[in-house]
Amino acid sequence: MSKQDLIAAHDEIAGWGRSVFTAEDYRAELARRDSEDQTRTMLCLEVGILRAERALRRPGDIKAALADPLLPDEISRLLR
Repeated sequence: MSKQDLIAAHDEIAGWGRSVFTAEDYRAELARRDSEDQTRTMLCLEVGILRAERALRRPGDIKAALADPLLPDEISRLLR
């Protein structure tokens, strides 16, 4: 926990409009912030693109497959 975390927690708690704050108030606010940080980290860990399998029924399907830069070379050679 950094000094900035404590300052941010204090600023948040000060906005509650109360004149007395307990250690539990600080612990709860720091826990809430930590939980938000963990959630944000979990949501941002990995991004990927799922590709649909392509049916090759018509000549246009083959042309579209060959235009795909992620098409494996072996399949590309088979389709050419």
